[in-house]
Amino acid sequence: MKYDYTKLNISRCLDKVGIKKGDILYCHSNIGFFGKIKSSNIAKLFYNILKRKVGKRGTLIFPSYSYSFSKSCKKKIFNLKKNNFNMGMLSAYAFNQPEISRTNDPMFSVLVCGKLKNEFLTISNNSFDEQSVFGKFFKYNGKIINFNFSGCTFLHFIERKLNVNYRYDKTFRGNFVGQSKKIQWISYVRKLSNPKFEDDPFLFTKYIKKKKIAKFSKLGKGEVTSISANQIYNVVKSNLKKNYWFLTAKGINH
Repeated sequence: MKYDYTKLNISRCLDKVGIKKGDILYCHSNIGFFGKIKSSNIAKLFYNILKRKVGKRGTLIFPSYSYSFSKSCKKKIFNLKKNNFNMGMLSAYAFNQPEISRTNDPMFSVLVCGKLKNEFLTISNNSFDEQSVFGKFFKYNGKIINFNFSGCTFLHFIERKLNVNYRYDKTFRGNFVGQSKKIQWISYVRKLSNPKFEDDPFLFTKYIKKKKIAKFSKLGKGEVTSISANQIYNVVKSNLKKNYWFLTAKGINH
């Protein structure tokens, strides 16, 4: 059987996009899109390579968003210990690892392991403020690493920080499993008055490629991208001055 890439290719690819010991990585992934590889468990392979690359001083973060208090969830109950998310096979694998812990955010929960795990587990009740996972990620200038993925949720933190007028803080209510009292949670959502306010990372991705701001590397049939939190902030801040709708569907036709 012909394979599209190897274990060594993954390791070299991560080196090429600048991943090193001590890094804080936020991993968005569609690893199945890389094609065929000689491995019985692709997610385990990627997970172990990532852990080895950042080492004991590093921190890994994987999205496990459940949106448990949103309209799409009828019961409005968040179960920290249940795999109630659909964020790809890498996040699904990470969820079951003993060194992994999950944040108690009923909307934008993440899985985390490594040196700063306890720091990222201690959060406010606002998914996008300075004491959220994203706020701390910005504070430490972590790196977004995308495996066949365009954009990143961190962009919404930047939008909030820059106070865009097409999103706002909205309070949601629901329960945690094991608690009878309802709690309030704040998330940063788009205004529904105009469908063009919907987020679209096309212009952002095109810009960082054209300007070679992010680091890119081909892997198998796909691509890996790495960019720091500070770089994302600077790109968004400068581009919003030229095109206020830079991160929205409206921006493409602006």
